[in-house]
Parts: sequence; C-alpha cells; structure tokens
Amino acid sequence: QQHQDRRRQTNETRQMRRRLGQVEHDIHKFEQTLKNLDAQLLGASEAGNLDLITQIGIEHGETQHKITALMQEWEQLSLALDEEG
Repeated sequence: QQHQDRRRQTNETRQMRRRLGQVEHDIHKFEQTLKNLDAQLLGASEAGNLDLITQIGIEHGETQHKITALMQEWEQLSLALDEEG
C-alpha cells in the first residue's frame, strides 16, 4: 500500500512539473503576443485607424486575462510542488 501511494504521488508530482513547464511556456508565448499587439496598436494609432485600435485593444485585454489566469495557475502549481518536497 505504501509503495502504491509513493508511486501515485511520484506520478502526480511528475504531472504537476510537466504542467508547470507548459504554463511557463504559455505565459512566455502570450507575453510575446502582447509585445506584438503593442507594436500593432502603435501602428494603428499613428494611422488613426479607430476600428483596428478597438480590435487590438480587445485582443490585448483577452491576452492579458489569459496571462493572469496562467500566472495564478503557475503559483498554485509551484506551491503544491514545494509542499511535495
């Protein structure tokens, strides 16, 4: 029984580490997306394209929301892994 519990805990830890890596990758990807959107927003502003500014603003907000959610998940995973030892 103890052996099975340890093996299950090891598998859960491995899955959490794998998910943590994926979350870090996704955060980086969305941060790059924000940089690209910032550049697009600058171009749209210089061109005075209000429709494009609005569209980019919406996408920027959605991307920022995704980053916030991923950072919360990252924090939860990090804390759980710290508790695992």
